Amino acid sequence: MAIAVDSIQLRMTQVIGTSLTVAHTCTGTDRFLIVYVYDASNLVTGVTYAGNAMTLLGSTPTGIGGEVLKIFGMFAPSTGANNVVVTSSASNVMYCSAQSYTGVFQSITPDAIITANPTSISSPYTATITTVASNCWTFLAVRSSVGGVTASTGSTFRSSDSTVDGRNLAFYDSNGAKGSGSNSMAVTFTGTNTLGVIMFSLAPSSAPTNTSGLLMLFG
Repeated sequence: MAIAVDSIQLRMTQVIGTSLTVAHTCTGTDRFLIVYVYDASNLVTGVTYAGNAMTLLGSTPTGIGGEVLKIFGMFAPSTGANNVVVTSSASNVMYCSAQSYTGVFQSITPDAIITANPTSISSPYTATITTVASNCWTFLAVRSSVGGVTASTGSTFRSSDSTVDGRNLAFYDSNGAKGSGSNSMAVTFTGTNTLGVIMFSLAPSSAPTNTSGLLMLFG
C-alpha cells in the first residue's frame, strides 16, 4: 500500500499557557500521525492523541533564543475525531500542527531522520537524507529567523504558523514516493537566515518487515 495524505491542518494553532489542544480526525488503514511542535522555551513535556502518549521522533534548537522544534509521531492512532494535547511544564508559547497519513509502515521508528541548525545562510537551503526503504515519503520542518520561507524543489507546503506560506515556521512533505538512497527537499527565502531543521522519512506499509537496517542519523 502506498503512502497517501489522510488529513492536514493547514494553519498551526498557537497558545500561551501550559496546554494546547488541537482537534484532528484520522481515517483509513496503516495510519501514522505526525505532530509538529514549536516550543519557545523548551518546556514541552509531552504530546497525546486521544489520551495516548505520542513518541518524540526528533528535536533541534532553532538558534533563536531558547526555542526548540520538535516532532512527535504515533502509528495506528485512533480513528475518528480526537484531540491532540501538548503539555508544557510552565507557561510557554507553543504552536502545533497535526498531519496524518495512510499506507505507512507500522513502526514508530522513522526510516531515516536528520536534524540541523544552519546559521547565516543564503537561499536556497537544501536538506538531504538517505532513505532505506523504497517508496518512502520525506518530511521537512523548518523554523526561520527572518520569515518568507517557501517550498522549493522536492517540497510541498502543508502547514505554517501564518496564512502566508512559511512566514516563520512551516512543514512540507514530498507529496509522492521516493526511491531508496539520497533524497533532498529545499526551501527558498530572501536575505540571510538561521534555521532549525528536522527532515525525516516514513516507509510504506509494503516495506519489508525486517527493520534491523533502519537508519537514524542526527547531525
